[in-house]
Amino acid sequence: MLQLLRTAIGYFNEDNFLTRLLKDDDALFSAFITAKYHAIVEEELIAIIAGAINEGKRRGRIRDVDEHVVAYAGLKLFQAFSYMRTGKFPPGKEDQEYYTTVLTDFIATALENKQR
Repeated sequence: MLQLLRTAIGYFNEDNFLTRLLKDDDALFSAFITAKYHAIVEEELIAIIAGAINEGKRRGRIRDVDEHVVAYAGLKLFQAFSYMRTGKFPPGKEDQEYYTTVLTDFIATALENKQR
């Protein structure tokens, strides 16, 4: 799951067309189509993430959490750190590898089953 996150962040930082699609670029689609598309994509992504969390729980690697709520929160964190940047990073910390490492460490620590 963490490798997928690292790869996806790198990909979205390089692919301007896909980034514009996911950012809700009005120049590409009407508002109706864009909103409908985003809802479908988000639902599918949350289901995939929730499935990965469930598998981790089954294997005892992830603690008992509400996989759908955590999947939603994880998706929003991913968006904030990748294609929908919601804030500016301090100088010297804008490098993709730096914030990807911080984000993956945060998620791994939050989900880790420490009783293993």
